[in-house]
Amino acid sequence: MILAESGTAPPILDPTSARVREASALLDPSVSSGRSGSAATAVRPAADPTLFAAPEVLDELVRMFRGKCGYCESLLGTAGIDNVDHLRPPRDALGSDGLTSPRHYWWLAYEWTNLVLACTDCIKHKGARFPVRGPRMEPGGSPADEAALLINPRDHLENPSQVLVFQPDGVVASTDERGIATIEVLGLNRSALVTARAQVWNEVTAGLATVGYVPDDGESFHAMRIQLVNDDTRTRQQARVGFDLTQTARQASALPVAQVVASPDSAPSNYYSATRWMEHIELHNVRPIKHLELDLTASSTTTAPWEVLLGDNGSGKSSILKAVALTLVGADQRRELERTLGISPSSMLRRGCRSGYVKVWLTGLPEPVTLTFSSREAEFGGTPEPQVVVLAYGAMRLRGRGGAQRASSVGNVANLFDPNHDLVDPGPWLTALDDATFAAVADSMRLLLALDDQTSLERNHRHGTLWMRFGRSREPFEELSDGFQSMLVLACDILDTAFSVWTSPSTAEGIVIVDELGTHLHPRWRMRVVDGLRRVLPRMQFLVSTHDPLCLRGLGDGEVSVILRNPDGDVVTITDLPSVKGLSVEQLLTSEHFGLGSTRDPHVDELFSRYYALRAVPARTPDQDAALAAIDSELVSLRQLGTSERERLVLQAADSFIAERRANGDKVALRGEVKAQLRSLWESALPPTTPAAPGGGA
Repeated sequence: MILAESGTAPPILDPTSARVREASALLDPSVSSGRSGSAATAVRPAADPTLFAAPEVLDELVRMFRGKCGYCESLLGTAGIDNVDHLRPPRDALGSDGLTSPRHYWWLAYEWTNLVLACTDCIKHKGARFPVRGPRMEPGGSPADEAALLINPRDHLENPSQVLVFQPDGVVASTDERGIATIEVLGLNRSALVTARAQVWNEVTAGLATVGYVPDDGESFHAMRIQLVNDDTRTRQQARVGFDLTQTARQASALPVAQVVASPDSAPSNYYSATRWMEHIELHNVRPIKHLELDLTASSTTTAPWEVLLGDNGSGKSSILKAVALTLVGADQRRELERTLGISPSSMLRRGCRSGYVKVWLTGLPEPVTLTFSSREAEFGGTPEPQVVVLAYGAMRLRGRGGAQRASSVGNVANLFDPNHDLVDPGPWLTALDDATFAAVADSMRLLLALDDQTSLERNHRHGTLWMRFGRSREPFEELSDGFQSMLVLACDILDTAFSVWTSPSTAEGIVIVDELGTHLHPRWRMRVVDGLRRVLPRMQFLVSTHDPLCLRGLGDGEVSVILRNPDGDVVTITDLPSVKGLSVEQLLTSEHFGLGSTRDPHVDELFSRYYALRAVPARTPDQDAALAAIDSELVSLRQLGTSERERLVLQAADSFIAERRANGDKVALRGEVKAQLRSLWESALPPTTPAAPGGGA
């Protein structure tokens, strides 16, 4: 982090203008909502983005921050509205104790000095966090009135370089309270950022060995470059040792969160200091999986990242979900699952193997959360305490029938392993909520279920009944369709945990795992389910599987992985996929996401599956060559491989690439290598050319 240059407030943000005064008044919780209480904040309006999207605002911020993120100093390229952040959030300010303050800081929503140009990753990780020591400032007050723990890149009294110390491996360390808070809140040690800084460190170090180097403040990671040039190895090593000790202690005591909202006077948990999202998953010898890695850092959205797993039945999707759930849930719940459901180490182990493991890297934690299992051990090993709130659901999500008990206040994964494991019963749960919380939940359900103005969720306190009103008629919850009940049960079960740990759905964080997301849902809901859950729970990370192309609506780039078995039976992944935005269902089904050869004829699809499997064999036998020739001939007769020499040449090169990628996954299709590989395949498919005669024309 480095301080921004001084700037001039654009006229459009003049606090005395009628537009800014009216927009600010809408954010005042005392007038913008007829209800009080933190749960009601879910229905309050957000700041008007059009004021920040004005060229005069963006251009000045870009100049002041030199086209870089004000927090992590990554180069932004073309900045847009998604790159404008509020240092002090305009609503629901979240403290290090996990409690939100609905009253803060709505009056600073359009304050010029409160705006920071930032990358979407820093903005996502920060969310509404703004920890302070002691009381928060009040309307009309000054930032000097509160002891903010987040370093302000626009305050020239700050000196970030004194508390943020960069390391050769790309990690940024600190032993200062404000430095640690800034690193944690902004996720400054997230994996992609650490990798990028380490690469720059090595490049600069190599340059220093040959010629003089003067850092340019327009380059990425300028603060790190300056520290490298002014090399102070002792300070760097001291900062790293102290920082590592602090982070290890925080991870060891991460999640004793049973007391959180119900008893705010008890000792605060470190869990609220930083967003904890999965960044990387590694599985070894897990059921059908020999070795598999998933990178979860490619999401392009401004909300919590999602990851959707696609693939045929038996490809390993459910095994991945279950392995991750077992890893994150902690030792106590693992023992309970073994006792009640027989989930043992041997049940997770790949056939013929003696041991296996799962590693899940969470943002900001120094070590991965681990799960180990062996045919020689009676219990799972690995990280004993849960490090994050985690919930997991199978394809059958049944409402509770009175006997189900949540295994933990920080999550439950039993339903993923046992479809008969009851979830929360929405009727008793909703009728027991206070009025403000019920109103917020009802509004959330309207978003999630895409209800019109004539449809609403209602309850009766006295009788403990719940029903859905459709215009002038209403139906009891028990008589609603499976789709309605499934969505209500899923949402209420997630919110039940969210409200036990957080004060509102908009700030609730954790990881939700769902197998077969679209089960029982009408196509209209399948198209809206991702967007609806994102709007209701914008800070929850979802890891889900589906077979339904409609469930891909609402996903951003980098949020889909295809899981498939190659001809050798090994599970591989394909993540270098085109955007799903704007694609029709038929286009999705025949794209890399689902890989159907045809949406009209299953026989053609089967032919293509065998065709690609045979083409991927590096040294075919004569029988395999004959089988491939027969399939090729049939596909030609069905007009599936082009109708001209031009088309056949192009498709032959493309088919070679597809066949190899289906066999080896991302090992073949790494970004940056695709074009080179296609070019090579294309050139191999071209007929040989005759060299030009000496002196002849081209």
